Amino acid sequence: MEPSAAILSHIRPARALPTAQATRGVSTRLRAEGRPLKRCRECAREIQESATICDTCAEWAAALVGAPGDNPVPARGTESSNGIESVPPRVRSGPGRRELLLVVLAVVGAALVTFALLFARGGPSSSVSAAAPRATGPQPSTPSSSATVAVQKWSTDDRAHWLGNQRHGAAFELPAENAVQTWFGPVRPALVVRCTSRTTQTFVYTGSPMKIEPHAEGKTVTVSVDDEPVKTERWPDADDHDALFAPDGAAFAQRLLHAQTLRFGYSPHNANDVVAHFHVSGLGELIDPVAKECGWTK
Repeated sequence: MEPSAAILSHIRPARALPTAQATRGVSTRLRAEGRPLKRCRECAREIQESATICDTCAEWAAALVGAPGDNPVPARGTESSNGIESVPPRVRSGPGRRELLLVVLAVVGAALVTFALLFARGGPSSSVSAAAPRATGPQPSTPSSSATVAVQKWSTDDRAHWLGNQRHGAAFELPAENAVQTWFGPVRPALVVRCTSRTTQTFVYTGSPMKIEPHAEGKTVTVSVDDEPVKTERWPDADDHDALFAPDGAAFAQRLLHAQTLRFGYSPHNANDVVAHFHVSGLGELIDPVAKECGWTK
């Protein structure tokens, strides 16, 4: 507590303070004369008429002023220091939250990097699947997944095999650009156009039986010529269950005369659906000489 201005104004180091007996004598005299008593402004004690504060307040003020080292400012500084001590825990808690956030971000980043590496390693498997199609349904793959360069060509080498006991006729065979997986192992399908007795048959030799479809005639297949939308059709099954015949063989063969690619999807027995890719260009050059045997007019 700091002394008031009234106390400080009456502090004179060279002046002797009146004693308590002198103060009591003055008060007795004033009471005897009937004059009002004068009191200290600080503590309301009776004081001499010429004084403004009592001896006790004067001594207390002198003690405060006489001790220059007793400055209240350090006390406030101590309070401030104590206040600062209470702040660091809150300041330290801030970096803790930031550190936690950084840890979370680091974990997420590591997970993303791991996923990217796994995805990159899975890339070759996807390209292998494109080479040997693995479809969830009898849907052809996109044109980009098919072979960009035709390796297989139309051939008449197996004409006798496809004609059987027919003496007259023509048969043209085109192996698929890819092999497909069946229950019996990998098989390379073949597209065959056969002409006998002025009748044209177009079929895909699958080399394996189809999936059983009860109470249904034919087998479900998907067909896409060049960039045409994929169409779902039903093609009759061969007696030996190793080939699928186009419902209208002549019409389908004529479509192939002006086409470049064919994607043919089907469902082998006890195996995943597959898609066979064919580069069908070049058929017209082979079939023109035997158009009469196929029942076609030039």
